[in-house]
Amino acid sequence: MTGVDEAERNQQDNADTLVRNRENTRTRLLKAGRKLFFSRDYTAISVDMIAREAGFTRAAFYLHFTGKDALVAAMMIAESYKTDPLFERFNHMATTPETIESFVRAFVHSGRDLPAGRLFHIVALQSDAARDAFQENRRRLMAILGDGFPAFRPARDDSHEEQRRAARATLAIVMLEQLALRDAGLASPALLEEMILEMRDRLVSLSRIYRGD
Repeated sequence: MTGVDEAERNQQDNADTLVRNRENTRTRLLKAGRKLFFSRDYTAISVDMIAREAGFTRAAFYLHFTGKDALVAAMMIAESYKTDPLFERFNHMATTPETIESFVRAFVHSGRDLPAGRLFHIVALQSDAARDAFQENRRRLMAILGDGFPAFRPARDDSHEEQRRAARATLAIVMLEQLALRDAGLASPALLEEMILEMRDRLVSLSRIYRGD
């Protein structure tokens, strides 16, 4: 190996180490933020607290995030992909009442496995960056679902009927999110069952409107 080759290899090794170190720092900051956000009120947590929890300085934090809002937005994006398999599982199935009901049940019960959803809903009311990330994720999931469930696709034209259908689709997703967040907290199983069936009927209706039935 020539001196030039060795110098190039060392340069590449240094670059790879720098990337790994940056990724490790970012991961530790996200982990520290998650721990603090789940244990305290969002407004009471500072950048200094997050950096200290992660074992870094304030300056190190700002090399990765512009502020705690940006960190929460990054957390939202990472967490949001956990629901992709659920949406992808249903996006190519026939949109029968039975399939739609299965999707609603699966989505609602997924709230038990994603406790971060409650935090993100609260933070989205206090942070512009978090709200933007939340809304972008909602659009992304609707696009995935719309591949096999046309009622969730964007409006096909500017007609009142299409705009209304698209707005109702967005509202349905918002209602599903809220129902998923409250699943474990509903005192009455009968009430949860009633709400699941109502949501199923709402989505069936949307599907019929899209087809023009």
